[in-house]
Amino acid sequence: GNIEPSFELSSTGHVNAHLKVTNAGEASCTLTDDFPDITFMDREGNPSDGLQINHGQPGTGGPVILEPGQSAAADVEWPADQGGPDGPACNRVWAVSLKMNNGEPKTIEPTNSGVFDLCGGEATISSWQED
Repeated sequence: GNIEPSFELSSTGHVNAHLKVTNAGEASCTLTDDFPDITFMDREGNPSDGLQINHGQPGTGGPVILEPGQSAAADVEWPADQGGPDGPACNRVWAVSLKMNNGEPKTIEPTNSGVFDLCGGEATISSWQED
Protein backbone atom coordinates (compact mmCIF):
# COMPACT_ATOMS: atom_id res chain seq x y z
CA GLY A 1 0.00 0.00 0.00
CA ASN A 2 0.90 3.66 -0.23
CA ILE A 3 1.75 4.46 3.39
CA GLU A 4 2.68 7.93 4.62
CA PRO A 5 4.57 7.86 7.95
CA SER A 6 5.14 10.61 10.51
CA PHE A 7 7.13 10.75 13.76
CA GLU A 8 5.94 13.49 16.11
CA LEU A 9 7.91 14.40 19.22
CA SER A 10 5.98 15.07 22.40
CA SER A 11 6.97 17.72 24.90
CA THR A 12 4.89 16.42 27.78
CA GLY A 13 4.06 13.19 29.54
CA HIS A 14 5.80 9.86 29.49
CA VAL A 15 5.34 9.21 25.78
CA ASN A 16 8.22 10.83 23.95
CA ALA A 17 7.09 10.33 20.36
CA HIS A 18 4.07 9.24 18.36
CA LEU A 19 4.77 7.16 15.25
CA LYS A 20 1.86 7.25 12.82
CA VAL A 21 1.21 5.73 9.41
CA THR A 22 -1.67 6.67 7.12
CA ASN A 23 -2.92 4.68 4.15
CA ALA A 24 -2.65 7.20 1.32
CA GLY A 25 -3.52 4.65 -1.34
CA GLU A 26 -6.81 3.63 -2.88
CA ALA A 27 -6.84 0.04 -1.55
CA SER A 28 -6.74 -1.42 1.93
CA CYS A 29 -3.33 -2.12 3.41
CA THR A 30 -2.39 -4.66 6.08
CA LEU A 31 0.34 -4.04 8.65
CA THR A 32 1.77 -7.54 8.95
CA ASP A 33 4.11 -6.77 11.86
CA ASP A 34 2.70 -6.42 15.39
CA PHE A 35 5.38 -3.85 16.25
CA PRO A 36 6.88 -1.13 14.07
CA ASP A 37 10.39 -1.90 12.81
CA ILE A 38 12.25 1.36 13.44
CA THR A 39 15.89 2.42 13.53
CA PHE A 40 17.18 5.72 14.91
CA MET A 41 19.52 7.43 12.45
CA ASP A 42 22.54 9.68 12.95
CA ARG A 43 23.48 12.82 11.03
CA GLU A 44 25.07 10.83 8.21
CA GLY A 45 21.97 8.65 7.79
CA ASN A 46 23.50 5.60 9.47
CA PRO A 47 21.95 3.67 12.37
CA SER A 48 22.85 5.28 15.71
CA ASP A 49 25.35 3.17 17.61
CA GLY A 50 24.37 1.38 20.78
CA LEU A 51 20.62 2.07 20.78
CA GLN A 52 18.36 -0.84 21.69
CA ILE A 53 14.65 -0.84 20.86
CA ASN A 54 12.45 -2.93 23.14
CA HIS A 55 8.88 -4.03 22.49
CA GLY A 56 6.26 -2.85 24.98
CA GLN A 57 2.96 -4.50 25.73
CA PRO A 58 1.50 -6.40 22.79
CA GLY A 59 -1.70 -5.01 21.36
CA THR A 60 -4.81 -6.74 20.12
CA GLY A 61 -2.77 -9.37 18.30
CA GLY A 62 -3.06 -10.06 14.63
CA PRO A 63 -2.55 -7.64 11.77
CA VAL A 64 -4.00 -4.13 11.60
CA ILE A 65 -5.91 -3.49 8.36
CA LEU A 66 -6.03 0.10 7.17
CA GLU A 67 -8.68 1.19 4.71
CA PRO A 68 -7.84 4.21 2.51
CA GLY A 69 -7.41 7.27 4.72
CA GLN A 70 -7.17 5.28 7.97
CA SER A 71 -4.19 5.50 10.30
CA ALA A 72 -2.38 3.36 12.82
CA ALA A 73 0.00 4.58 15.48
CA ALA A 74 2.55 3.41 18.03
CA ASP A 75 4.06 5.23 20.99
CA VAL A 76 7.81 5.41 21.56
CA GLU A 77 9.21 6.05 25.04
CA TRP A 78 12.69 6.54 26.41
CA PRO A 79 14.12 7.73 29.73
CA ALA A 80 13.86 11.42 30.51
CA ASP A 81 16.99 13.37 29.64
CA GLN A 82 19.62 12.19 32.07
CA GLY A 83 22.44 13.91 30.25
CA GLY A 84 25.33 15.59 31.97
CA PRO A 85 28.66 14.42 33.34
CA ASP A 86 27.14 11.78 35.62
CA GLY A 87 24.28 10.68 33.39
CA PRO A 88 24.17 8.02 30.68
CA ALA A 89 25.48 8.67 27.21
CA CYS A 90 23.14 10.37 24.78
CA ASN A 91 22.69 9.82 21.06
CA ARG A 92 21.73 12.69 18.80
CA VAL A 93 18.94 11.39 16.54
CA TRP A 94 18.41 13.11 13.19
CA ALA A 95 15.79 10.83 11.64
CA VAL A 96 13.90 7.59 12.10
CA SER A 97 13.88 4.78 9.56
CA LEU A 98 10.67 2.72 9.36
CA LYS A 99 10.57 -0.63 7.60
CA MET A 100 7.09 -1.97 6.86
CA ASN A 101 5.96 -5.40 5.67
CA ASN A 102 9.51 -6.30 4.62
CA GLY A 103 9.52 -3.40 2.16
CA GLU A 104 12.10 -0.69 1.61
CA PRO A 105 12.75 1.44 4.71
CA LYS A 106 11.30 4.96 4.70
CA THR A 107 13.19 7.76 6.41
CA ILE A 108 11.08 10.05 8.58
CA GLU A 109 12.27 13.39 9.91
CA PRO A 110 10.75 14.13 13.33
CA THR A 111 8.21 16.93 13.43
CA ASN A 112 8.15 19.59 16.16
CA SER A 113 11.77 20.05 17.27
CA GLY A 114 13.35 17.85 14.61
CA VAL A 115 16.69 16.62 15.95
CA PHE A 116 16.54 15.17 19.47
CA ASP A 117 18.74 13.46 22.05
CA LEU A 118 17.96 9.94 23.19
CA CYS A 119 19.75 9.18 26.44
CA GLY A 120 20.21 5.89 28.25
CA GLY A 121 20.75 3.70 25.21
CA GLU A 122 17.26 2.26 24.83
CA ALA A 123 13.70 3.03 23.81
CA THR A 124 10.45 1.08 24.08
CA ILE A 125 7.88 0.97 21.28
CA SER A 126 4.25 -0.10 21.56
CA SER A 127 2.49 -2.32 19.07
CA TRP A 128 0.48 -0.85 16.20
CA GLN A 129 -2.98 0.37 17.22
CA GLU A 130 -5.69 1.83 15.03
CA ASP A 131 -5.43 5.60 15.42
